[in-house]
Amino acid sequence: MYQKRVSAEDLLTEIVRILLIIREEKEGRIRILLTGLSAEETLPLSSEEIINLIEQHLRCKNASRLPVLIVAAAYKSVGKKLGERMSLLHRHTAADKQTGSLGDIEVCLESDDHVVTVYEK
Repeated sequence: MYQKRVSAEDLLTEIVRILLIIREEKEGRIRILLTGLSAEETLPLSSEEIINLIEQHLRCKNASRLPVLIVAAAYKSVGKKLGERMSLLHRHTAADKQTGSLGDIEVCLESDDHVVTVYEK
């Protein structure tokens, strides 16, 4: 702890040094996490673990787009079996009136362009 005056140059040098240390620590943690993800002996997640991860994400602040993406992923995976297809997703920040869409997700029949189902978050 300093008790005397410090020059502006020394203070700036110390601030930059501390910020570099913090950056290196964060990058080190990210490298460790990425290594853990790419390990071949890692077992795939169980259904329960996947559901827990999704629930955690849904509880996060600013996760309002996630429910829309979950429904979109579900339609993408089973749409052909249902004979339905999903229209392209619009930017989440744009109002439906502005984009001309009926909702966040619009579903049409494979053989038709008329919207049959709409999901709105």
